[in-house]
Amino acid sequence: MSTAAQAFDAAVMMMRAGRREEAAALCWEIMRQDATVADAPAMLARIESDAGRYRNAMLYHGIALKADPGRYDLWCNRGIDAMSARMFVEAEESFRRSLHERQSFEGYFNYGNLLCTMMRVGEAVEQYRWAFPFDKHENAQLRVNYGQALMATGDWKAGFKNYRHRFNAPGFPPAPRLNYPVWNGEPLGGKTILLFSEQGFGDEIQSLRFAEPIKRMGARIILAVRPPMFRMVRDSFYINPYYGHPVEVILMYDEPPVRPDYQCALLDVPGFVDMTPETVPLKGGYLSPPDRGFRLQFPLGLNVGVCWSSGKRDLQPHVADTARQKSLSFDQLVRPLARPGVNLYSLQQSHNDDAAMRDLGVTDPMAGVTDFADTAFIIDHLDLVITVDTSVAHLAGAMGKPVWNLVRFDALWPWMQQTSETCWYDSMVIYRQSKPLDWSDPLKRLLADFGNRVLSTGTAQAAE
Repeated sequence: MSTAAQAFDAAVMMMRAGRREEAAALCWEIMRQDATVADAPAMLARIESDAGRYRNAMLYHGIALKADPGRYDLWCNRGIDAMSARMFVEAEESFRRSLHERQSFEGYFNYGNLLCTMMRVGEAVEQYRWAFPFDKHENAQLRVNYGQALMATGDWKAGFKNYRHRFNAPGFPPAPRLNYPVWNGEPLGGKTILLFSEQGFGDEIQSLRFAEPIKRMGARIILAVRPPMFRMVRDSFYINPYYGHPVEVILMYDEPPVRPDYQCALLDVPGFVDMTPETVPLKGGYLSPPDRGFRLQFPLGLNVGVCWSSGKRDLQPHVADTARQKSLSFDQLVRPLARPGVNLYSLQQSHNDDAAMRDLGVTDPMAGVTDFADTAFIIDHLDLVITVDTSVAHLAGAMGKPVWNLVRFDALWPWMQQTSETCWYDSMVIYRQSKPLDWSDPLKRLLADFGNRVLSTGTAQAAE
């Protein structure tokens, strides 16, 4: 029989070859042979973690740390898996112990991530700052996370400066390949700049407003958007024409009408124009519904659009877990809204709730929707939009439509630490989780407010 070290080397080679089951069996054999070897249960913890079985991974971390309690890396890995399992107390204990054993980039960085998840943002900023001296590889994700934490504290200048590193971070799509100089805040009088969108469609809608301060600087703007946004932005995006040339809208990667002097991501603009939460432009709205020459005939009563599930991002598949955390079930959100005097309309692009919608009498106008212009036309006919944190929330807010937005506990960007009003949209009310993964409190508050809204609507209609 080989030594435990030789056997573990063989297990490592099996892992590299993708033979995880064989590696796990060999690790079990090593543990039976020698309980003092920490690497074998540590590898089993990694296998369980990679499979998303974080609580199982925690058990193996415990075995490994019993064998070698001074290993800072094992404590850090335990903290990461505890955080993924939403075991925040255990995660914090693990990161603290890891840093006690040895100061490290991994310890400070991951502890900062945990503190952001717990909405202890000021403490997170400090941990990220401690991480920088140990960052030997100029980690872009550290810069991005640090930037988002700074923005959540209100320090937008430093926050957006660090957030620019996102194009090199694994959690974000790369920058588009555009052969124009990148704008870094130079004077724009008489210049042409191409502004482009990125990330989710909610980010795209929210950031369109950032063209306004660029226009005030005297620039000619070419706005590059993605196909689902094109018709909406081309026909409905409004910036005061007093500032010169109208905004020209093109599809992403289409040839601009003139060669731009600069290019810039819309989400980088705030950092170059010294924007603050108090100076966000166009809070009252900047998108209007398309004029189709007719109106939809909705019945009397309170007409409410509902969206209960967040969509996926094809260019950011890692955010699938975040999308699940954002989302509610049909029964959680829609069913409690059904009551006399209320007409419910689905704003959900894709779902598996057709039978429940029919039973509840929810109208689904989304079958013929092809882009955001179609969705905006529907929203324009509604009295209120109730939605989870998705592009529908941003679209309604950008139209100035009353919108109630259900936001998860740790949604740092773009909602920062806001819990009711937001600096982005005058017409939006935020209903934020008071505890991670717990929708009971925001739903209770929203349904109470909804009952009052229905009552006041019925009283007003009766008076008419």
